[in-house]
Amino acid sequence: MNLLVDIGNSRIKWCLATGSDPGEVAALEHGRDTLPGALEHAWQGQPVPDRILACSVAGPVLDDAVAALAERLWCRRPGFLAAVPEQLGVRNAYQRPGNLGPDRWAALLGAWCRGLAPCCIVDAGTAVTVDVLDAGGRHWGGMIFAGLALSRHALTERTHRLPVVEDGLLPPLAADTPEAIRLGTREALIGSVERMLREIGHRYGDMRIVLTGGDAPLLAEALDPENVDVIPGLLFHGLAAVLEQRP
Repeated sequence: MNLLVDIGNSRIKWCLATGSDPGEVAALEHGRDTLPGALEHAWQGQPVPDRILACSVAGPVLDDAVAALAERLWCRRPGFLAAVPEQLGVRNAYQRPGNLGPDRWAALLGAWCRGLAPCCIVDAGTAVTVDVLDAGGRHWGGMIFAGLALSRHALTERTHRLPVVEDGLLPPLAADTPEAIRLGTREALIGSVERMLREIGHRYGDMRIVLTGGDAPLLAEALDPENVDVIPGLLFHGLAAVLEQRP
């Protein structure tokens, strides 16, 4: 049994995988100073993994903390996924392949190994990333823009008199400022994704829309359900497939 770890911008997620099948995903909000202790508490009861593969966009400080914890608990040193020119039949569009985020690469591998190509992968997390994968495994490239929480944070953090917003039901039009921020950022996210999908469809033809990330359910409600797959743990399918390939 292998341990798969996703070290994101705001959360660390992990699951145990048997072969190519990722299990139930657990998650923990993290701050760079509080993560090691909380993660150790969460991991202490887990069985010793055979191997550990991580995907990180959080930087070397957190990566080193997670690696040190795994070594202390289980005497296992995690591997860290990095994008390469070609892997598992997927060909990277980037001229400098390593500049593609490992989370995006893992999602591309997961979509390919699950037979979802041709597809457009939309990972709606702290940032929204978009990647296009054709039927032959060629990655055509993608884009990145601010996600829902990041947009709201940008509006309220340094703007006088704009309050911090919280989740809740939204009316058709807002009658106070927090509602207006929540409504406007939600519609901006949906509108950006809808326009992007139209342009990609015109250029590359019809394909599946694969949604993943924390705001995937919100986007799924707004898009045509006949052409949409919601796969919250798509990245983990890619990590599991990489370990299956390695001896």
